[in-house]
Amino acid sequence: LWHQGESDSTAELAPGYAAKLHDLINRLRTTLGAPNTPFIAGQMGRFADAPWNEHRGRVDQAQQDLPKKVARTAYVSAEGLNHKGDKVHFDADAYRTLGQRYADAYLALMRAK
Repeated sequence: LWHQGESDSTAELAPGYAAKLHDLINRLRTTLGAPNTPFIAGQMGRFADAPWNEHRGRVDQAQQDLPKKVARTAYVSAEGLNHKGDKVHFDADAYRTLGQRYADAYLALMRAK
């Protein structure tokens, strides 16, 4: 499970994010000697009171595109979830919902085996 991207959502880092993410997945699978290891990326929090900029959108798009570009990957949306007041981190209910979404994505990847 991969839930990251905020620190890469800058003008300097966002353009190279997709390539680095693909490389990370490849290195992980190579190091483990397990080329079919599933990899599931979760969307960063997208909250109504914390608008995104173009750089965060670029990182998010790289994660959304994973299933089209890298085998045995999935993307989990954070649509409709709330933050805990800091406009960055999810609240407890949101984490439970994300957990269910991750589980559903994992099971779908396993069925597609």
